[in-house]
Amino acid sequence: MKAIVLDMYGVIVKQTGDDFVPYVQQTFPELSIEEIHIPWFKADIGEILINN
Repeated sequence: MKAIVLDMYGVIVKQTGDDFVPYVQQTFPELSIEEIHIPWFKADIGEILINN
């Protein structure tokens, strides 16, 4: 499964910060914290990540 989540704060996760990683790991438990943070940090600085 591939997913794109944009501007999820207040829509999916009610609080910012520490709630993001546990939320993602509920759906994708095989992902490490680093695998979650890397695209998150890239999105935070405006980079677009496309994986085929």
